[in-house]
Amino acid sequence: MPLDKLLVSTYNKGKFVELCDLLSPLGIPIVDLDTLGISESVEETGKSLYENALIKARYYYKKTGICTLADDSGLEVEALGGLPGVYSSRFAGKHATDKKRIDKLLRALEGKPKPWICLYRCVVAVCVGNGIELTFEGTVGGEITDSPRGENGFGYDPVFYLRGLKRTMAEMPMSIKNQISHRAQAVRAFVNSGVIAYL
Repeated sequence: MPLDKLLVSTYNKGKFVELCDLLSPLGIPIVDLDTLGISESVEETGKSLYENALIKARYYYKKTGICTLADDSGLEVEALGGLPGVYSSRFAGKHATDKKRIDKLLRALEGKPKPWICLYRCVVAVCVGNGIELTFEGTVGGEITDSPRGENGFGYDPVFYLRGLKRTMAEMPMSIKNQISHRAQAVRAFVNSGVIAYL
């Protein structure tokens, strides 16, 4: 049976817009949890981005029977020993805003020698059914800035600075971000894998 739609398991509207753009070459409808009337969240109990991405993909596939894509992303800061890493979204508490997470990150870096080298990492998991599960990874390196800059993006984008482009992720239009970001690399690896032709 050919794949006729793909569920992107996120409630984050900014992320959903980015993913729809990245997944558009597949040429199939992309739906989110809100569209399907699903309001419950699954607990991310994994100890790695891979585990969390698979937990979400499996959960929503089992609930809907629709091929499901989930991602988990983390910011790894060298000066903090790789933190917040897998805990990036919960770094300042379970329901914290992006601003609170960024504020806590900058407080944790106070007094530590610069540059504050960091890495954005994303793992995308796709649960197809019949026991078929796929994972793809993308990374991009940068530095943490002293203060937020830019109005685009979400998460830690306002303090994630790319020296080569002389701007933060939040200062980039989506057309540029979706060429270089960690999420773009992981999703593009899925799109370009050719696996869609066999689903």
